Amino acid sequence: MRKYSLKLMSAALTVSVLAACGDNNETAGDNVVDNDNNNNNVEENENNDEDGMTGATYNEVMDADNLHEYIGADGAWILHFYADVTTDQDLVMEGDQENRDEPERKLALYEQDEDRNVTEQYTLEAPSLTVHNENARLQNGTFIGDIFVEENGFILAGMTVEGDVHFAGEEYFDSSDIDEDTVIDGTIYVDGEEMAMDGMTGATYNEVMDADNLHEYIGADGAWILHFYDDVTTDQDLVMEGDQENRDEPERKLALYEQDEDRNVTEQYTLEAPSLTVLNENARLQNGTFIGDIFVEANGFVLAGMTVEGNVYFASDEFEASADIDEETEVTGDIEVQ
Repeated sequence: MRKYSLKLMSAALTVSVLAACGDNNETAGDNVVDNDNNNNNVEENENNDEDGMTGATYNEVMDADNLHEYIGADGAWILHFYADVTTDQDLVMEGDQENRDEPERKLALYEQDEDRNVTEQYTLEAPSLTVHNENARLQNGTFIGDIFVEENGFILAGMTVEGDVHFAGEEYFDSSDIDEDTVIDGTIYVDGEEMAMDGMTGATYNEVMDADNLHEYIGADGAWILHFYDDVTTDQDLVMEGDQENRDEPERKLALYEQDEDRNVTEQYTLEAPSLTVLNENARLQNGTFIGDIFVEANGFVLAGMTVEGNVYFASDEFEASADIDEETEVTGDIEVQ
């Protein structure tokens, strides 16, 4: 399974904010829920538009019972979360809800202050979420599970999705909007076909099949995730560097593994080089084998489920203190500060 963090597909989708959402301020009596991810200067909508189903513009979701009561046809057009929610039932988001006489639905997985800064984000976990609402939006939080999109205008804004996103048709995919702040830790499928990622135009993941791919992507021009699909050997020293970010924080990852739809690791790969120098802050090597010496020259270095057949050298005590080498990692050589 391929690992996505941002859908910037080549020709299939232009990442842009839908016009219908650009000035969309949701009002429920005196409660205003802003559609933008962070700050904006949109004035409050003076019209207290209500959805046609219950007279309420939004429902409060505090637990699984609230969620199941409101996510279907009888719920309001906004479901506003005030806690993490976990359910073992598949979810179906459906109904004829409208906002300003247009079909729309939103799961608002966040709270914000009076200046519309996001102050809290919540997690929704379910086996799956099937979307039947046109112009449905998930915003500013985490969804753990797979999403099945069966309508036009689907939006992911500032979300983390720990699962796959399945579009039932190309029309639904083409009309969707997955913004640059969204991380999809899984695969995007359209009509059952896995979508390829545009590797070098802001995409957050590159495929590594051989040494040429590796040398092209490991430097400053590469994405924040390098996802391996084969063993790779090079006789050149490697330098992992650049200003890559994940959710506005510096981060870099060598994913030396594949996993199935249940996120079980199904394959692990080996990277062999004379040395790897890590200049990225919060760099991670995960679930595979590195043969060679590693030189760490930044904070936040992580080895997770790795085998390192070589030494790990930290350029300072600070870099060593901020590192995380988990109990599943085996380093056959020395770990020391040079």
